[in-house]
Amino acid sequence: MRLALFRVGTSLASRLKSIKLDVAKFGGAESDKLLRWLLQVSTAADAQRIPDDATRVTFAMSHLKGRAEDWAFSKRLTGRHCFPSFAVFETKVKAMFLPPNSVIARSIYLVCKQGKRSLQEFIQDLRFLANINDEESLPESLRVTVFMDGLNQGPVCSQLFCVYPDTFEEAVRIALSESFSSSSAHVLRGLLGHGCLHAHPGIGRPHMFQLRLPWLLFPRMSGISPCGVSRVYLTWFLPSEWST
Repeated sequence: MRLALFRVGTSLASRLKSIKLDVAKFGGAESDKLLRWLLQVSTAADAQRIPDDATRVTFAMSHLKGRAEDWAFSKRLTGRHCFPSFAVFETKVKAMFLPPNSVIARSIYLVCKQGKRSLQEFIQDLRFLANINDEESLPESLRVTVFMDGLNQGPVCSQLFCVYPDTFEEAVRIALSESFSSSSAHVLRGLLGHGCLHAHPGIGRPHMFQLRLPWLLFPRMSGISPCGVSRVYLTWFLPSEWST
């Protein structure tokens, strides 16, 4: 039994091989490429299955050159634990080498509004502006507040102010979920209003409706086409004021 388990473990370990990715060295002069370099380092560390923060920091420092390398190792000389985690290393590198317009980016972030952009575009723009800044200049509570204040008035904004999430990513999840629910309800109301759904005679509550154009509501159902479906029935519970 032990031998079988050992063989299974050996087989799994042989399958989970690390992958070595090439990462360009960062010298500090090309500060506009810092965020891309940090992403490359993090991706390469994951591919090589580097789990602990200390090894990740060492791996990242091995891909520095020039002014950036001098800065990192001088920090290490003054205090061996100056980079206790990879997140701290990222924060300090950003504070040192991000372009000067990061202050401008923070100002833009604070007044960012959704406007005519879609919800997804607004979220991506906020994430991009947040990546240019460090966590200290844009704490989580501030990111949530800016996101909620910048949304257009509607169901998404109302739902967020009812819940008031603690983190930006939680706020994004709630906003996307509410947006999807509102869009689905809008589509169904449109079907009811344009006669795609009509009450089947002789049936009381819950109301049975005949769906004249089922492929509009279920476009990905296999085998459904305008020519191949004659009728589909959909059970729908209407509010009392709709049933009169």
